[in-house]
Amino acid sequence: PILTDFTIFIVSKFSTNNSVTFFYEKTGIPAIEIGSIQIAPVSGAQKVAVGDGTNNLTLSSSSESALNSPNITTVIKNSKTLTLEYDDATASTTNSTTNSSFDATRTFNHTTFNVGKASTAYMNGEYNELIIYNGVLSAAQISDVKNYLNTKYKIY
Repeated sequence: PILTDFTIFIVSKFSTNNSVTFFYEKTGIPAIEIGSIQIAPVSGAQKVAVGDGTNNLTLSSSSESALNSPNITTVIKNSKTLTLEYDDATASTTNSTTNSSFDATRTFNHTTFNVGKASTAYMNGEYNELIIYNGVLSAAQISDVKNYLNTKYKIY
């Protein structure tokens, strides 16, 4: 189970936009969805949405994902704030959003989640690694994990 706050790292490579890399729902309600999108603000941007059943924390990276290029997507949920970090060989972006109405006590304790699939949307590309931490990592810890993943997969 994923607790109230978390840090997720995904190493993947998209062949087409509009691919889902990680999807987690609780009782039919999408709770965590991470993937790339085809539409505004930037076609091919990484997108993440976390829902509490009523309110959402949603944001996108400010740059396009390089198709067929490995990337590290990092998602950090800390109370009512969501941060998305995206790194590949040509771009590195960080965006955050806060929703004061978001239920920060919501746990994501369902027993299953989907990797590479959300409802009828499937990932088109490669899925290399998924790491989930139940808690918010420090900046140094995040850097250590990204360095490990970059060394292992030679991303940038």
